[in-house]
Amino acid sequence: GIFGAPDIRLDVTNHGVIDLNQTNVETGLEIFGNYVGHAGSKILMSTNLKDDYSKTDYIIFWNSTSISGRTILDITPGPDSPGAQTSQGIPVISWRQSGNNPAYDPNIHKLENSK
Repeated sequence: GIFGAPDIRLDVTNHGVIDLNQTNVETGLEIFGNYVGHAGSKILMSTNLKDDYSKTDYIIFWNSTSISGRTILDITPGPDSPGAQTSQGIPVISWRQSGNNPAYDPNIHKLENSK
């Protein structure tokens, strides 16, 4: 991928679990296609809960024209997590576009079961 993360250059339909929660924080996935999350689908991630610039696992959607469905984000605190307050938030999912923004459903990702 552009940021050195593995990339998928196809549409993604999530019926199960995408597990980014590996041994180190900052595992990334770049998707160059559309995304559909089906009932019960999850994305597992780790994030250091410090400040706005904390290390985190991440997903970047590149030039996706449709991001839809429901996906549970299950985020585990990383090893460097004092639980500090942020002012902007820690970006775990982002969209990068050349041109128009995708058709985005703001309910696609639901934070649940955080540990």
